[in-house]
Amino acid sequence: MIKRKSFIITLSIIILASILYIIFSLNKLTVPNTSSNINSKNGILELSNWDFNKTGYTALSGQWKFYWKQLLSPNDLITSSHVPSYIDMPTAWNKYNKNYDANGYATYSLNIKLNSKYKNTLLGISVPSMLSSYKLWVNGSLFSSNGVVGTTSSTEIPKSVPITSYFMNNSEQVNLVLQVSNHNFRDGGIRDKIYLGTESQMMSKREASIALNFFYFGVLLITGLYHLWLYFFKTEDSYKLYIGALCIIISLRALFVGNSFFLSLYSNLTYGLDFKLEYITFYAAAYFMLGYMCVVFKENSSKIINKVCKLFCSVFIVSTIFISPLLASKLLIIFQIFTLFMIIYAAFVILKTFYIKKKGFIIIIIGCFATIIIGSMSLLHYIGIKNINNYSLLGAFIFMLLDSFILAMKQSKACIKVEYLSKEKEQYLLAEKLREASFLLNSTLNLDEVLDKLLKGLKELVPYDSASFFMEENNHFNITAAYGFKNTDEIYKICINKDDDKLFKEIYETNTALLVSNVKNDPRFTHYIGLTNIESWMGIPIIFKNKIIGILTLDSIKKDIYSSYHCDVALSFAFHAGMAVENAKLHGRTKQLACIDPLTNLYNRRSFIELANISFNNAKASLEPISSIMIDIDDFKKINDNLGHHTGDLVLKRLSKVCLENLSDNHILGRFGGEEFIVLLPGTSFKEAELIGENLRSAIENNPLIVRKSDSITITSSLGVASLTPTVQDIDFLFISADKAMYRAKALGKNKVMSIDLDCNDAKKL
Repeated sequence: MIKRKSFIITLSIIILASILYIIFSLNKLTVPNTSSNINSKNGILELSNWDFNKTGYTALSGQWKFYWKQLLSPNDLITSSHVPSYIDMPTAWNKYNKNYDANGYATYSLNIKLNSKYKNTLLGISVPSMLSSYKLWVNGSLFSSNGVVGTTSSTEIPKSVPITSYFMNNSEQVNLVLQVSNHNFRDGGIRDKIYLGTESQMMSKREASIALNFFYFGVLLITGLYHLWLYFFKTEDSYKLYIGALCIIISLRALFVGNSFFLSLYSNLTYGLDFKLEYITFYAAAYFMLGYMCVVFKENSSKIINKVCKLFCSVFIVSTIFISPLLASKLLIIFQIFTLFMIIYAAFVILKTFYIKKKGFIIIIIGCFATIIIGSMSLLHYIGIKNINNYSLLGAFIFMLLDSFILAMKQSKACIKVEYLSKEKEQYLLAEKLREASFLLNSTLNLDEVLDKLLKGLKELVPYDSASFFMEENNHFNITAAYGFKNTDEIYKICINKDDDKLFKEIYETNTALLVSNVKNDPRFTHYIGLTNIESWMGIPIIFKNKIIGILTLDSIKKDIYSSYHCDVALSFAFHAGMAVENAKLHGRTKQLACIDPLTNLYNRRSFIELANISFNNAKASLEPISSIMIDIDDFKKINDNLGHHTGDLVLKRLSKVCLENLSDNHILGRFGGEEFIVLLPGTSFKEAELIGENLRSAIENNPLIVRKSDSITITSSLGVASLTPTVQDIDFLFISADKAMYRAKALGKNKVMSIDLDCNDAKKL
């Protein structure tokens, strides 16, 4: 993560440095590349020693001949004797001399002495927008014009489009004659410099200016739209609305102010509309900048001042739409002064915020201060202060970069917080699911139910198509529970040797989950590859007290579906599962100890009576016959007395085994006490019970207990059989009857079966 951040920061610095280098290189092409100031004197500019190729192009500044209230052509200046005055260029004539009215007309003239090497050379002149129309001759030929020069407002057609044109210089002197008229602006004359240079230099200057303007336009427009879209989807972030609108407004100014290449494309755009667009975008930029300041520095700025200033901007925007360009240009002075006060107020708010040292505002403060400084310089340029260039678009670009950086930091922090909360929520939900699954696992002590809940509960946490639970027994793993298989019978036959199977052996050695991303390409996987179409597999050890008591396997028909995250979740679940499985096994063993006679592994008397009652009640409900057999070992006391109790125990075990081998699964066999055993035969008629009793007697007699290879003990027994179809009787009636029949068999000589059909109350000897 740290390396990735360092790479991104380094790459961003390189890109920004490259962009700024390009911007400053283009800016350098738009101004004269010279440290010396060569100004004309008395209408003559001495460039005899000026080398354009080495020193660069130059501004035609200094004293020009000036003919007030005269519109003279080059021929008029040659043929007639007109006495000129002189005016410093570039300067509005009404600011140079108060006797000159802003609304008027005049002719300028300049004679330029060039280096002889530039004779018969293609040169270029960059002419800025005039106030308000002009016509320019070079060496007696019409070079360029904007609008129609007129002596009155009605005869003048104003237009303000900067033009760069080229001419072939055929001599060592260049004579410029310039007519200018103004009846539509507060100032008259020329406010920007005229430049002279070679064709390539002036072309580069024009193209650099156009490239810069379109670069600023594109970047600011996209940034503005991006912020507006962010505001649209999250309207409570009002500062995004202000910064987005501000960027779009300034991007539009890039089309209409400066080189104004856009205006040259749309020649039908009127002078008045051009100026009004320039003014309105200026007022709107101030309005949205105020809104941005008000939101960002709301704790340290005055709401009243902000509202008054925004109202002031709104009034100027609306009024500019309806008034004439001349009046709008005069009102602009008021707004420019107002803007200076706003800049001072903004600086005060920023310094106040910096003094409080509000965390996270340093970059915003730097960006705002940089914008204020550059904006102040641009404002002074428009007011008419000389030697100050207009860098308003550069200031807006820097401000946009810093604001985007701040926005990126905020968005990054917000994303990190969302990710953190998302992970927290995910962990909380996972913990809740684990808690619920653990609760379900521990809600029963029946092992089969625990394993069923284990397989189904894990599906809520880890995806799978089929799953199986292997229980370890005698170094082998047998499937004791399965879910999702179609051929369940085949699956339950699987038995895995822990030492031979590589997957299970690895799980057993590492005590952690194991993933197989591609089953068919993994030679270790041999479990049931021919029985399913699985592609991914996961083995999870079920651990209790640091010992593996089982292995849970998950199968999926998708490749590479399992990850380390699934392993972690499955292991967390397996921890709870291990405890639940062990508790169920312990409960099963405890229950078995409570229900099973420890010597014979048959049901003890209490458990047998519980099961017998259930079967008897079922027979009573369905009116089906039910039978019972009471078995007593003949002469058992003699065996204990003569051969010892150990041999007596072996006899009891032997009889238990023989009886189990000769009874069906639905028959219930229990040890009734001492050497007495009892059998319950649900759904068995009297005749069937008699046959079963005789089979048991015969089997017991024919299966002696082998004590040594040469010694054996013959076991005989007396059996009593009773049968009835219960209606109102209880189970004790059946058992007492069987017991009586058994004692009758003993009285008649032992090793016999006596039976009684309680339905007909008839007993007979077999």
